[in-house]
Amino acid sequence: MFAVYDGHGATGHACARFASKRLPRLVAKHIRAARVKKYKEYCAANDIQKPKLFDPVSWPFLTAEEYKVCSRKAFLECNKAMHDEDAVSVECICSQGCCCVVLGGEAVCSALKTVSHPLNSS
Repeated sequence: MFAVYDGHGATGHACARFASKRLPRLVAKHIRAARVKKYKEYCAANDIQKPKLFDPVSWPFLTAEEYKVCSRKAFLECNKAMHDEDAVSVECICSQGCCCVVLGGEAVCSALKTVSHPLNSS
């Protein structure tokens, strides 16, 4: 994942730093959960009795649309965490981030914008 973060306002750097530390882990968490779910569904459909759930090599890849859903979930979770976190000042007007995941020959790009009100992201 390649990402760029840009904070605005007097404490925008703190918001950008917060997102840069949290967002990659959150994106990975949601991608991992989606791939495990997809693998479990595959195993159930093909009557595989003992799937290797902790074997990422066996997990199917996600489609570009599924990656976008995972990114959106991660962005919303990061935005909420940013507003819930005492260390990030409410004076942070805006933090923007853009990340890109290369999947085969396709790039899936997503953008994050956090503003001073919880759960406002685009």
